[in-house]
Amino acid sequence: MTLDKRLSLIASYVRPGSRLADVGTDHARLPAALVATGHCPRAIASDLRTGPVNAARLTVNAAGLEKRIDIRQGDGLAPLSAKEADDIVIAGMGGETIAGILDAAPWTRNSHFRFILQPMTRVEYLHRYLLQHGFSILREEAAEEAGRLYVVLLAQFTASPPAAEDDPKIWIGALSPYGLDKLYLQKQQQSMLKRAAGLRSRPSPSAEDEMEANFWENTAAVIQSYWEEST
Repeated sequence: MTLDKRLSLIASYVRPGSRLADVGTDHARLPAALVATGHCPRAIASDLRTGPVNAARLTVNAAGLEKRIDIRQGDGLAPLSAKEADDIVIAGMGGETIAGILDAAPWTRNSHFRFILQPMTRVEYLHRYLLQHGFSILREEAAEEAGRLYVVLLAQFTASPPAAEDDPKIWIGALSPYGLDKLYLQKQQQSMLKRAAGLRSRPSPSAEDEMEANFWENTAAVIQSYWEEST
């Protein structure tokens, strides 16, 4: 089964021999590909909605993997227990939603698990949650699919001290200052500067507008300093 660039990057983060849980599986292409190739011995594919669950079941049945991939319906991590998976993928959702899923399952605070996360929006929110709740971001990369850039990150609970609110990693994560990673950060930086300019261009900017504009400009400067110091 062929995976697109986004799913291929996610798949590359999954440890060989691990039991996989794919939360928000949609069509279950990722677990089907990893189990079919023997990369994972078993997998659980779950989704909140009936449509994706039915689509996942079709994919799994067509691949003849019914005995090795369990299809489940439910919210977040609720459909599985802590003893059923090693590597857990949560992809294709907003950063706030992914953070909420992790927060609702206290058993995720265990270094046994590795979390492969792919937020569609609010990446900085997910970074902040992880870094302030004892998780470490072990790896992070950008991928491009259909003209859009996505980030995929690998996180693990390490009981690390909470990051400060102004920690640059909240915005940068573990991205490198090169290639698609740098391009992703540049786009984030441009968006920040555009927001700041929009606030300043209002007919009568308020003190709150000025403070928010300063925040976005300062954050953009943090990103700029990151790749200038790294090259």
